[in-house]
Amino acid sequence: MLSIWLQRGMTRLGLPTTCIDARKAHKSLSARLNKSDAADAEGLAQLARTGWFTPVHIRSEEADRLRSLVGARERLIRLRKDLEGHIRGVLKTFGIRMTGMGQGRQRQAFRDQLAEAGETDPVLRAIADGFIAAHSTLCQAADDLDKAVKRKAKAHPVARRLMTIPGVGPVNALSFIALVDDPGRFSRTSDIGAFLGLTPKRHQSCHVAL
Repeated sequence: MLSIWLQRGMTRLGLPTTCIDARKAHKSLSARLNKSDAADAEGLAQLARTGWFTPVHIRSEEADRLRSLVGARERLIRLRKDLEGHIRGVLKTFGIRMTGMGQGRQRQAFRDQLAEAGETDPVLRAIADGFIAAHSTLCQAADDLDKAVKRKAKAHPVARRLMTIPGVGPVNALSFIALVDDPGRFSRTSDIGAFLGLTPKRHQSCHVAL
């Protein structure tokens, strides 16, 4: 995503910048016979010269911060769940079934069962010690980021309004804000639904209409 950083830097210097939709530009360039860096550069220059390109919106730094915060929380939770699934699979090989994760995000009961499984086998004990430390660290890190997300949502006026909607919590509110970023780029509120992919796509050709 270095292009985003470059675009922001050029904008701060007062230079006119336009970011081209890479996927659509790739389709245009793929029709060329020769593929090389020089040919791609020439093709992009021709697209910019003729105006046959689709510009894309560059997210603000604040939107990227919100997106990164929510994404980091989600990644840690996914890593924790992957680790728990792996531990369950390892212990099942030895006929040990773990009954539950425990209450709350710290999941102490899960680590207690893991420690108990390693009491009778030195190999399992070595495995358990490493997994317990990793699991505890992941739980704490995910919990810290979860609290950071809640604090950010509580301090954000738009997020507070969104959270008055039933079923919308801090994660959904901040994710929506980060995705929309600048509401002024939508001429109608219904355009946001289409932007999010909530409207059906149309394909019409000759006697076919989907």
